[in-house]
Amino acid sequence: MLFRLLFVLSVIIWSVNATSLMELTSLMVLTLILLLSAQQGALFIQRSVFLLLWLIFPILLLHSFFTPGTYISLGFYFPITNEGLMQGLHLCMHMLLMYFSAALLLKIISKHEWLFMLSFWPKADSYFKPKLLLLQRLQVITMNRVNEYVLHWKKTNNYRMLPETITQLLVVTIGDAKQQAFSLWQDWELNQANPTQKNEGVALMNLKDSWYLLMCVMGWGLLWKL
Repeated sequence: MLFRLLFVLSVIIWSVNATSLMELTSLMVLTLILLLSAQQGALFIQRSVFLLLWLIFPILLLHSFFTPGTYISLGFYFPITNEGLMQGLHLCMHMLLMYFSAALLLKIISKHEWLFMLSFWPKADSYFKPKLLLLQRLQVITMNRVNEYVLHWKKTNNYRMLPETITQLLVVTIGDAKQQAFSLWQDWELNQANPTQKNEGVALMNLKDSWYLLMCVMGWGLLWKL
């Protein structure tokens, strides 16, 4: 668990200090491979790419068009500069690496392990543990709410009703969150006395972590040589 955390933090540091597209691409490929090996990793990547395109494409486009530099000859007039394209690619790759590295951290470390690590830090445990337990309760409830309202909107198939449907969903979701937070507060002493999140089988280091330690050592070794 510790080596997995150390590895993801190392990937974030490497991505911040990476200066070439080759280094950024290598880190991206490694991160995506590890995400694919995680539970439901392929589905997460597929959904994320669709959403991130709306963020990445405008950034790349604006940098390409409005950064001064040498225009790229495409055989027809299209005012894209080489400097703008490279700056846009670097910025987009850094943002994608930050996003997928954070996702990898949440995928390869389970909720039980997060709670186990927080137990060694009382101040952080008192602040983050209720939020983690609340998020765990809301995960299924919120997804069911979203599916319910999506089906309801598809029946009407009226785009004018979409803002109203989204607003209703937000109001209902906030209400669910308040209700679950109150329920968690009521059952807190019972949960502490008979915790449902058992730490049995959770270890700071195991055989799985040895692979992450190896990749971490190799990565820092290559960075040291460069």
